[in-house]
Amino acid sequence: MTAETDLLPLPPLWICPNVEPADFPEVAKALIDYARANVAHATAARDAEIEALRAKVERLNRILGRIVDGDGDSTTKILFGTDAFAAAREYLLSDQEEGK
Repeated sequence: MTAETDLLPLPPLWICPNVEPADFPEVAKALIDYARANVAHATAARDAEIEALRAKVERLNRILGRIVDGDGDSTTKILFGTDAFAAAREYLLSDQEEGK
């Protein structure tokens, strides 16, 4: 899987054609920083989308917790139909009130 990505501009240090061996550690650090910045730049949108999806899954799991009543033992009761919708609606309304 490959995708076209715009790279960030090169650091000014790399424009110099004559790099002395004494400058290698500084050049290596600049290369590492440049690579890290490009990775962060290229993945920022995807990271934001992942976080939004995680928040959505967490919210849906809280709603599901209202529909599945119990803690997984023999007393677990799954609400169906209007009971399930009523429980989810109640939770969503309380969730909206907390968000205000």
